[in-house]
Amino acid sequence: MKTSDLTGPALDWAVETALGGDHTYRPRNYSTEWAQGGPLIEREKIGTWDSADSAYQGEWAAATQEWMSMDVESAEFLNSPMPYHGPTPLIAAMRCFVASKLGDTVDVPEELL
Repeated sequence: MKTSDLTGPALDWAVETALGGDHTYRPRNYSTEWAQGGPLIEREKIGTWDSADSAYQGEWAAATQEWMSMDVESAEFLNSPMPYHGPTPLIAAMRCFVASKLGDTVDVPEELL
């Protein structure tokens, strides 16, 4: 599944996988509870902002600090792929986190889709 499409239990499962979890217990709600996802945002230095991209109007965008290296002269991102988006800052940030660790696609168990 595309990382950019992950949501709900599938996204939380992918976050747990990216953290090296063994899935022997119910995954945490990283994408809906700040107490779970917030520490990852801080640790991984993930920035979120209201997306200005017309294709994602009304959504949030997220990228890691490493990806967001900017050329001050041109105001262009140097190492940045397109940021990850979502309807909330947590969803956008967790998609970004998963992509930074597992890539643009993730094999999610069928029962979570």
